[in-house]
Amino acid sequence: MKSTKLRIAASIVVLAQLLAAPAAVMADSIRPAAIARNTLHVAGMIGDSCPVLITSALKRVDGVHHVEASYATHSATVEYDPQRVSLDQIRGTIRRQAGFDTTLAE
Repeated sequence: MKSTKLRIAASIVVLAQLLAAPAAVMADSIRPAAIARNTLHVAGMIGDSCPVLITSALKRVDGVHHVEASYATHSATVEYDPQRVSLDQIRGTIRRQAGFDTTLAE
C-alpha cells in the first residue's frame, strides 16, 4: 500500500514537471526580440544613496528590465524593451522621481 502511494506521488511529480516545461518554453518565446541597453551620465550625484534612488524609480517603470546605477562613475545603465518604454521616458522618470538630469553617455 505504501509503495503504491509513493509510485503515485512520484508519477504526479513527473507529470507536473512535464506540464511545467512547455510553460517555460512559452515564457521564453514571449520575451521581447530586442532589449535596448543605454548608459546615461547622471549629473548631481552626491553619495551612495543616489544610485538607490535611481534604481528604485526605474524598477517601477513598465518595460525596464535591469538598472545598474553607480555613484563612482556617475552613471546608470538601463536595459529596457523599447516597444514598451522609450529612453526619453526613462530619462524623464529619473528627473521626476529621483531629481537627476541625465545625458546619453558616449
